[in-house]
Order: sequence, then structure tokens, then C-alpha cells
Amino acid sequence: MMRKVAIAFLLITLSSVLPAQDKKRVAVLDFEYGTVASYVDAIFGTNYDVGTGIRDILVEKLVRGGVYSVIERSALDAVLKEQNFSNSDRANATSAAQLGKVLGVDVIIIGSIT
Repeated sequence: MMRKVAIAFLLITLSSVLPAQDKKRVAVLDFEYGTVASYVDAIFGTNYDVGTGIRDILVEKLVRGGVYSVIERSALDAVLKEQNFSNSDRANATSAAQLGKVLGVDVIIIGSIT
């Protein structure tokens, strides 16, 4: 009986640990919003950074879903600052691949609000 309990405990423990190892690591960058900046200014009365807001909403959904491991914002900002990646460089496939290697992520999500 004790052996069955130990095996059940082991299976439960492994089932909760193993899926975490399969999670893809994701970095989400701020979305570009230059094409809608005048609309943002008209709606909010100031140049509010909606690109960061959209990024934060997406990160929250990804974390809540539990399928992905999302890199922390502070780590992302530190690497971007250290590597001196400008917004235009991030959209370049070569630069994005280099950034992904530096961050140790499987996927980098970038976007533009239009």
C-alpha cells in the first residue's frame, strides 16, 4: 500500500514538473504605434505609449495561459539597453535572431499597431 502511495505521489509530482520544462521561452517587445500616434494624441490628449500597453496585455494573456514562459520585462530592458538595439534594428531578421540568442528565448514577438 505504501509503495502505491509513493508511486502515485511521484507521478503527480512529475506531471506538474514536466510540462513546465516544455514551455517555450518568449520575449514580447513594445509594439510600434507611429501610424496611429495622431489618433492616440487626439483620444488621450497626450502622446500615450499604446505600444507598451498592448505589449502588457499580450504578456498578461501569455502568462495566464500557462503555455509559455515569458521573459521578465526588467531582463528584456537590460539586454536591449546593453546591446543597444534600436526599434528599427529589432524588426531586422538578423538582429532579432541575435537578440533571441542573447535573451535565450525561442520566440520574439514584435508588432505594429495600424
